[in-house]
Amino acid sequence: QQSSREYNMSFTTSPKVTVLIAHHNYQEYLGSAIESAKKQSYKNLQICIVDTSDDFESVKNIVGKNCYQYRC
Repeated sequence: QQSSREYNMSFTTSPKVTVLIAHHNYQEYLGSAIESAKKQSYKNLQICIVDTSDDFESVKNIVGKNCYQYRC
């Protein structure tokens, strides 16, 4: 049974743009996808990762390394 999880990270004040990253079992690309979103010139971002992967702990570790604030 797969469930969906969301990770959010906020940067500054509004107006905020949400970057949505859909993820399913591609842990090797998730860190670079997060970094790419963080490198955008507009810094008032919320990155939302919707995860339906089989390996929640690996995804949680990747997100934890790339995000200063996240919520599961």
